[in-house]
Amino acid sequence: MISPVVLAFPGNADLTGTDVRDLMEHVPGIRVRIGRAFEVVRESTGVDLLPLLSHGRTGGTEAARQLSDAVTRNVAIFALSWSYGRLFVDAGLEPAALVGYSLGEITAATVGGIWALEDAVAFVAERAALMAKSGPGSMLGVYAPALEMRRRFAGTAIDVAIEVTGNLTVIAGAAAIIAEEAQRLEVSGRENFLLRVDCAAHSSLLDPYVAEVERLAALRTLRAPTCPIVNGESGLLDDGAMQTAQYWGRHLRGTRRFATTIETLGKLGHPLIVEMGPASLSAMLARSSDEPPRVIPAMGAAGNSNVAALLDLIAEVQHAGHRLSMAVLAGLGIRRSAGSAPSEPAAEPTNSAHDHPLGTESDPEVATVLAILQSTLPSDLTEDEHFFEAGGNSLLAMEALARIESRFGVRVRLREFLREPTARQVTRLLRQTTAAAAIVGAGDSVPITRPASVPTVRPDTVAITRTASREGDLPLLSVQFFSGDVEAESTDRYRLLIDAARSPDRAGLHALWFPERHFNRFGGLYPSAALLAAAVATVTERIGLRGGSVVAPLHHPIRIAEEWAMVDNLSGGRAGLSFGSGFVPRDFVLAPNSFEARKEIMFGTLRAIRAMWQGVPYAGIGGTGLDTTVDVLPRPVQPDLPLWLSTTRDIATFVEAGELGVGVLTAMLRLTMPELGERIAAYRQARLSAGHAGPGTVTLMVHAYVGDDAADVRNMTDKPLRTYIRAHMEHTRDLLDSRTGVVELSAAEEEELLDHAQARYMSSAGLFGTEEECRFRLVELGSLGVDEVACLMDFGMSYDAVLNSIDRLGRLSGVHVEEVQYR
Repeated sequence: MISPVVLAFPGNADLTGTDVRDLMEHVPGIRVRIGRAFEVVRESTGVDLLPLLSHGRTGGTEAARQLSDAVTRNVAIFALSWSYGRLFVDAGLEPAALVGYSLGEITAATVGGIWALEDAVAFVAERAALMAKSGPGSMLGVYAPALEMRRRFAGTAIDVAIEVTGNLTVIAGAAAIIAEEAQRLEVSGRENFLLRVDCAAHSSLLDPYVAEVERLAALRTLRAPTCPIVNGESGLLDDGAMQTAQYWGRHLRGTRRFATTIETLGKLGHPLIVEMGPASLSAMLARSSDEPPRVIPAMGAAGNSNVAALLDLIAEVQHAGHRLSMAVLAGLGIRRSAGSAPSEPAAEPTNSAHDHPLGTESDPEVATVLAILQSTLPSDLTEDEHFFEAGGNSLLAMEALARIESRFGVRVRLREFLREPTARQVTRLLRQTTAAAAIVGAGDSVPITRPASVPTVRPDTVAITRTASREGDLPLLSVQFFSGDVEAESTDRYRLLIDAARSPDRAGLHALWFPERHFNRFGGLYPSAALLAAAVATVTERIGLRGGSVVAPLHHPIRIAEEWAMVDNLSGGRAGLSFGSGFVPRDFVLAPNSFEARKEIMFGTLRAIRAMWQGVPYAGIGGTGLDTTVDVLPRPVQPDLPLWLSTTRDIATFVEAGELGVGVLTAMLRLTMPELGERIAAYRQARLSAGHAGPGTVTLMVHAYVGDDAADVRNMTDKPLRTYIRAHMEHTRDLLDSRTGVVELSAAEEEELLDHAQARYMSSAGLFGTEEECRFRLVELGSLGVDEVACLMDFGMSYDAVLNSIDRLGRLSGVHVEEVQYR
C-alpha cells in the first residue's frame, strides 16, 4: 500500500550556521541541483551563496551578516528548498500535493512547473527588495483562533497574516506596534512568540507594493503545473489561479490559510509531510496542537548531519511505498517529468563508490554485513535486496542485528533496520557511527550456512496436477483457527469456533485446521487439537478435520494415534495430521528431555503413527520392563491417515516431506512468492525422486478476510490484526531473548515493528480484499503450486465478520465437496 507524500516548502527560516558542505561532498544528486540553483542566483543577483552556506554549524560572522540581508536570505531559502524538491520529483516521487506558505508557495509553484527556475529566482529577489522597503516589521504567533484575532484587531494597523491551525494565528504589523501588542497579550494570558523576521509579510504595510509585484509576475510566463499544488489563499488544491499574475500580487498582501491547507491534506489520507529545505514549518505545527500532522525535515538540525537526514528521509519515503531512482539520487541521471523546465541540470557522472552515499560498488564492509544477513536466511541475498522481502522477519532480524553488534561493536536499532533493510544500507548506518568508523573493515566474512543436498529446481519445471473440480485453477479453501484471545471476557470462548466450523461445512470448504499451543495468550485456546477436532466432528458432516500442527515431541506416538483414531471415527473418516517439532522451550515442560532431539523425534513419531494406522502393532516396553506390542483402538475409518510436515522457510524440510511422501503445511510470513515457488518445486522433485505417486499436497496458511469493499476490509481487520500481531510478538519475546541476547524493544521500536508486520500481512502474507481481489491472489498462489489455502480468521474480528467472510470464501471456492478426493 502506497501512503501519500506531501512536499512542504518553508516561507522563512533561520540560516545561521547552515552548512551544505556535507551534501555537496557526499550526495551527488543534491549537489547537482544545489549547484544549479546557486548558479542561477549568482547570475540573477550577483550573490554567491556557496561560501555563505559553508561555514560550519557555528556559522561565520560575515556570512551571518550577509544572510541577514532580505534579498540574500530569501534567495538562499528558495534555492535550498527548490533543490530538495526537484531531487525527489526527479527521482520519481509523485507527490500527492506541493504546499508552501509565503515564500514557500513560490518554491512549490517552481518545483511544480508553474515558474521557470530563472524567472522564479529573479522574482523572489525583486519581491524581497520591495518588502524590505516597507520598513521594520514584525510577525507574532498567538495561540488563538483567527476569527478572534480579526475581531480584536479590526480597524487597527495589525493584520492576520497566517492562519496556521485552528488555534494558532500569526499577526503582522510595524515592529513597535507588534511589540506593544505582545505585552498586552501576555498580560491577558494569551501565549505568544515572535517569528524571526524583519518584515511584516501579508500585512497592510505591503499595500503600496502589490501592483508592482503583480507587474513583475506578469513579465514571466506562468505554465500549467505538473503536480497538484495547494493554493495558499484558499487552502485548497489550486484550480488555475496560481498561473495568473494577479494571484502573486494578492499573495504579497493576503492572509495565508494554512489551517485550511492542513484540512485539505487530511482528505488525502493522512499523508507524510516532508519539509523541503531549512525547517520551520515542523516547529510551528508542533507548537500548535497536541496531535500535529507528521512532518519530517529534509535537512539536519543544528549539529546533525544533513546527509544522514536526507538518507533517513529517502528511507521513509520508500517505506511509504514510493520507489525512488537511485541513479538520480546518486547524480547519474535525471528523470524528466512532463512539463519539466529545460533548464534542469544535466547529469553529473560519478565513478567513485566513496562519492555515492548509498554505495555503487561492493566493498569488504558491505560483504561482511551481507554475509551476516545471509546467514539467517535460506535463500540468496544481494547487497541491495530488502531483507524482509527475501524472507526475513522480526525474529531473524534480531538474530542478524545481534550478530552485527557482536561483529562490529555497534548496535543498529531495529527501527533503523526496518527503514533500511539492505546490506548496503546497514553498512552506511554503521559508518555513520563514530564507534563503527574505527572497526568496520577488519576481519573476514561470516560463513554462510546452507541445508545440505537440496535439489535446485525451478517452479516451472515440475508439472502440477489437480484432482479436485473447482472454479478455475484456485487452490482448495479451508479455515484455520489460531486465536490469541484467551483472555476474552466471555465464558463461551469456543462459541465462535463451533459456529465457524458449521459455516464452512455448509459452504463446501475443504477442511478445518486446529493448532496446538501451550502456556501463552497467543493461541492459548488450543492446547489440544484432537479435543477440538472431536468436538467439531459431532456438529459437522463433510469437512476435513486437521491437526495443524501437532507438536510430536511433546506426546507419546501411541497417544497421538489413539486420539486421532477417535476423531476419525467420530467424523466418519475425516481426520488428518500435520506434525511440527516445536520451537518454544517453555512448551517442553511437558517433555523436558525431548527438546534437543525434537526434530528427530518428530520424524520417528510420524513413521510410527503411519505404521500403527495401517495396523502394524507398536513395539514398546511395559510396566514390568518387558518388551510388549500394542494395537491402536478404535481402529480408524481411513486406511491411510493424511499427513503433513509443518515448516515455514526451511527448504530442507520441504525436501524431507517430499521424500517421506507427506504433504507440506507452510506460511508466507517468512517467504517471498518466488521463494515459496522454489520450495514447492523442490518438494515436488523430491517426491518424484523418492518414487511417490502424485504431486503431493502443499497447504499454505494465511490470515484472511474477504470483504464487501476496501473500506469494509480496512474497518474489520485493522485493529484486530494489530492486536493479534502484538500477541504474537509477546509469544516470541522469550525466544528472542534466548537467541539474540536482546532483552526488549523500546516502545517506539515495537510500534514500528508492528507497522511493518501489519503492512506485510495486508500486502503479501495474507488474503485480504474483495472476492475479486482474493480470487486474483488465489490464482497467483495456485500458479506456484499451492493446493490448499488455510484461512486464519479468528484473529480478533467480530463474530459476524468471521462468519460473513467464511460465506464469501464458500462462493470463491466453487467446490462441491463430493468431488474432492484427497491425494
